[in-house]
Amino acid sequence: MPLANVPAVVSQLEDRKLKKCDAQAIDISRSGLGLLINQQLTVNAWVKVELTFAIVFGEVMYSRPVADGGYRVGLRMETLLMRDGRTGEEARC
Repeated sequence: MPLANVPAVVSQLEDRKLKKCDAQAIDISRSGLGLLINQQLTVNAWVKVELTFAIVFGEVMYSRPVADGGYRVGLRMETLLMRDGRTGEEARC
């Protein structure tokens, strides 16, 4: 399901130096989240993504450069916490 460039903050969870960067969420499905971001993320890295409507924990499946700069990142969502308190299968997107 496409998203209208929802602002996101991405935090890398596996690095000792906590890195946060701004991104745009561009699509979401039951199992994945698509992002546009200015820096490349490491494939298989675990991240937390804070959205206006949810917090997502997931694994980076790919991080590919895009023509106008930045990277298209695909996450496999492990946990989705809706900001209204719903979780997992209750959270229908």
